[in-house]
Amino acid sequence: MKLTRPKCATWMAVVLVSATTVACGNSSPNSANGTVNQSANNDASGTRGAVLRDVVSHAIRPSHEAFLESAQNLAAATAAWAETRSDTDRETAQEAWRDAMLKWQVVEVYRFGPAGAMGIDVGGRDLRDAIYSWPTTSECRVDQVVVAQSYEDVATLEQQPVNVRGLDALEFLLFYAEPTNECDQARSINQDGSWAALSGAEIGSRRAAYASTASALIVDATEELIREWDEGFEDEFTNPSSSSMFGSTQEALNTLSNALFYVELDVKDQKIATPAGILNCSTATCPETREFVWTDENFTAIAANLDGFELAFTGGAGRGFDDLLTEIGQQELSEQILARVAEAREAALNATPMTTALASNPDEVADVHVKVKAITDLLKTQFVSVLDLELPQQAEGDND
Repeated sequence: MKLTRPKCATWMAVVLVSATTVACGNSSPNSANGTVNQSANNDASGTRGAVLRDVVSHAIRPSHEAFLESAQNLAAATAAWAETRSDTDRETAQEAWRDAMLKWQVVEVYRFGPAGAMGIDVGGRDLRDAIYSWPTTSECRVDQVVVAQSYEDVATLEQQPVNVRGLDALEFLLFYAEPTNECDQARSINQDGSWAALSGAEIGSRRAAYASTASALIVDATEELIREWDEGFEDEFTNPSSSSMFGSTQEALNTLSNALFYVELDVKDQKIATPAGILNCSTATCPETREFVWTDENFTAIAANLDGFELAFTGGAGRGFDDLLTEIGQQELSEQILARVAEAREAALNATPMTTALASNPDEVADVHVKVKAITDLLKTQFVSVLDLELPQQAEGDND
């Protein structure tokens, strides 16, 4: 998926990386040296305020709505599979999961506000983890829920930990068909014989019913996420001068900037560097740490993450960070970032599945890492500097 948009007559498609650097907005008084004047901190009615509004209208809201539709389709598909137990309905549910997961990977970038962590992120309500909790996952816990049948209704399942009721749990339920479980022999379901007492058919039936309930719960959580934005957080975020959460337009803009660093901390480090053996891995590679163990959708998910990044950076059909950069005479930097996004996306989409690459050609995974790092190197240096933004604390010591 390629996200490009002609924002003015001289805007250049990033894949061409034209040398033309004609600005398409009015220059600020400080555009000659690329600095930001202090009045920009409260620029609610200017370009910075417009960026906040447009990113919500043209990136975050449509991405949420697209995911909700795919989650509803997934709920319908898993309900059909639970009822019929047919291979055809299971395959339909698997494809619905793939569609929903890739749409969620776009939304993953917007991990602030209601999607953020309660008590840590401004406006955080933990709703991201209620939908997708990776890397907090546990197939063994899912198997324990299968035995206990604590998936039988939405209210009961909602009381379970997040790692047994989101899209990550559904990957296991939909794609693992063996009658064995993922718990070690010391766990109670193996010690007390409760798993062994289940036939293969009963295990399959329970997994299908579980998948249906989990999918319905994801729809509920997504509707709550959208409602939280519509009924409060959007106004706080886009009108920071009257907000109880943000002290200034610049503070809200910094929250959006921090979201872009998803490609640094999650994509580059967790999704690529750790499986590739570059970071936090004591062996040549650590394939067991990859995001998608059962479907190997690792690189397609990374490409979708980059789509989400680009939407947040450009504001979709509206105004974004690229316009801010152009306004202060930094259009070349904007084009460099977008060109590197395009290169990283292409590398991810053209790579062989990660499981295969790690086994036979780990340099291919390392190449995607290099291309994503080319984006984050610009983010951590020139981007935050010229826009007078703060580097997220988690990214400050990341030098890989």
